[in-house]
Amino acid sequence: MVHQYAGKDLHNLMRDQMPAEAKIRPDIVCFLMYQVVRALLFLHSAGILHRDLKPSNIAVDGENNLKILDFGMARLYNPR
Repeated sequence: MVHQYAGKDLHNLMRDQMPAEAKIRPDIVCFLMYQVVRALLFLHSAGILHRDLKPSNIAVDGENNLKILDFGMARLYNPR
């Protein structure tokens, strides 16, 4: 399986922002959180539960676009 190169995961991005002068701007944080919520909405509408969502399983590219990774623990569900 081949994917686009993302550069960093969300865990590394947050770790690199630890000095006070290198904080992530609030508008970028809102954009990242919006993308996470949209991705989860898409997965759940398809009946997929990720079950291992953490910052190291979210890739971020240079344009602050997110990709959810590691579907090894994902399961299908039937919401009845």
